[in-house]
Amino acid sequence: MVSELKKEIVSSHKIDVLVSFIKWNSLGLILNELIQFTAKGGKLRVITISYLGATDFKWRSSSVNCPITEIHISYDTEQTRLHAETYVLWRDTGFSNVYIGSPNISESSMTRD
Repeated sequence: MVSELKKEIVSSHKIDVLVSFIKWNSLGLILNELIQFTAKGGKLRVITISYLGATDFKWRSSSVNCPITEIHISYDTEQTRLHAETYVLWRDTGFSNVYIGSPNISESSMTRD
């Protein structure tokens, strides 16, 4: 997943990410590509939650080098549940790609076969 996602990131003009959690150490797997993407004016939107405490919020500090256009985080641990993982990589050409499945931004999810 990670090798394909890297290629997709740098060739997109807008990226929407919906994941149930983001791990700081795993974000490094795609951070260079995200920095390149945002440096060329790409728009990055992220939706995640704090349910089960699985999200490492240190990743938000990476926005200094990789400005995230929009971040939406639900801190409602009582009623909000999210187990969707979707990456939408938009292209001006109209040839956009969508990845739907179980890869959160975690090393085990993104690197296993």
